[in-house]
Amino acid sequence: MKTILLNVASLLHLRCVAVLLVWSMLALPIAIHAADSTSTASVPTTLTLSINQDPAFGFYPIVSGSRSIGANTAFTFYGTFWTIDALGADKGLDLYTEFGAGVNFTLAEGALNLNPQLGIVGGRFQSGGNRVVIGDGIVPSLYASYALGAFSVIAGGIYWAPLRREGLVQRGFVDYYIAPTVTFSDFVSAGVLYDHCRNATTESGRTTYDTLYHWLGPFVRFTVKNAASLQFAFGADFTDYSNAVARPIVRDFYKLSATIPIVF
Repeated sequence: MKTILLNVASLLHLRCVAVLLVWSMLALPIAIHAADSTSTASVPTTLTLSINQDPAFGFYPIVSGSRSIGANTAFTFYGTFWTIDALGADKGLDLYTEFGAGVNFTLAEGALNLNPQLGIVGGRFQSGGNRVVIGDGIVPSLYASYALGAFSVIAGGIYWAPLRREGLVQRGFVDYYIAPTVTFSDFVSAGVLYDHCRNATTESGRTTYDTLYHWLGPFVRFTVKNAASLQFAFGADFTDYSNAVARPIVRDFYKLSATIPIVF
């Protein structure tokens, strides 16, 4: 039995290595193409810090960037610094850490952007073990934005899929959201946020599903020079109804986000 378990563990580790190699083979050629002989100063390049806080995922800064690789395409990359112990950390150690890259496609004469990305997670929360591993999870995602005059909308879908099996329980998440927005001036905009995140927990070959949060509410955003902004969303959380609890109540949610372009 011990030999069988060791063989299974080896196969799972090899699967993780294979996925990481495939991810590297896809991302690195694009990154190398983006870093060709053209100097960074002459190529449209961005780097943005987004600071977020909400009741579900706590405090989590995100650094994202892009570099043009064509007239309507850009290499994109990001890193998320997850900080809450609920994602497998232990008093600030063994933190769940996410890094990824993708390509943004600009369509419809600049009005539409589509950005598929693929991320890799380090940690121990999704794989269910007692040690941190690279390839704890893999994160395919798709983001879209559309703008027409004063109206714009952003939407996204993210799947945090467990990649390795280090313990008896593996965990996954699916999150999808949409946020239509109206811009009233260069300084003020407002809209509505709909955001639904579901859990998938697998134990002994059996997977169960439930809702982590189910938010709907307004937000207001203030934007200043260089596109830096502060946004506050709040409203109703319908998690009890999504999970069909015996006596559901509508709870509250809130989310504070600051977006700061980093200029060198």
